[in-house]
Amino acid sequence: MIGLYNQYFRFPILLYELTGAVVATAVAIGLGAAALGAAFAVRRAVAIPPAEAMRPEPPARCRTSLAERALAGRLTHATRMVLRNVERQPCAPSPRPPVSPSRWRSSSSASSSSTS
Repeated sequence: MIGLYNQYFRFPILLYELTGAVVATAVAIGLGAAALGAAFAVRRAVAIPPAEAMRPEPPARCRTSLAERALAGRLTHATRMVLRNVERQPCAPSPRPPVSPSRWRSSSSASSSSTS
């Protein structure tokens, strides 16, 4: 079959050799790019004064929510704060429950203990 293709098409032979120079060049380019990226990140971080870097982000919105307007005057300050936080982050992930020691057993030991 290859002979048939060779009658009509001429494919060049590609020989690939991995030399030490190619590896050294690739490593040098990779390390240079990483160092350059790290230098720019450090430069940006150092430019910010420490007190400003530790300041929390400002709130996203400063307006009354729909629930606050609907229940105006009947909410305590604590309830208003809770409603605002729920409205800003409605799908905050809950922490994972700890794994109980009963789940540490392997399935084979659990099946053998249930059969005996």
